[in-house]
Amino acid sequence: MTSKRLKSLWLDNILIKIVSIVFAVILWFYVNATGGAEMDITVPLDLKNVPAGLVVTGDMMGDVNVHIIGRERILQGVASRPLRAVLDLTDAREGDNVLFVDPSAITIPADIKITQINPRRIVVRLEPRDGRGDAAHEPR
Repeated sequence: MTSKRLKSLWLDNILIKIVSIVFAVILWFYVNATGGAEMDITVPLDLKNVPAGLVVTGDMMGDVNVHIIGRERILQGVASRPLRAVLDLTDAREGDNVLFVDPSAITIPADIKITQINPRRIVVRLEPRDGRGDAAHEPR
């Protein structure tokens, strides 16, 4: 191609080309800015590392409500697969133990943000295993 032909490819209809590029950039920003959504989901609680010789007793909160924000498409995927909040009882002792549910206890995609967890504080009662298993139950 000659330089005259290349020059005419770039400069012919320059106003239409500039308007098209500006429109494409605005559209890209609009799509990226408005794709957000919010959702409340119920997440079951799992307990791990229950100390040896102790069992969870009494009424314990079975799940927490989590408010999340992110892209609508990703939130739909999160809602369709089971999530879990895992509480570590490694340092728990006999009696009532107060555990705090923070966002790191819930595994979610990186594009999702947890804005609220309710309740944040869970009380777990641990008692010595009685050998019969009457009043005590194992965690899920």
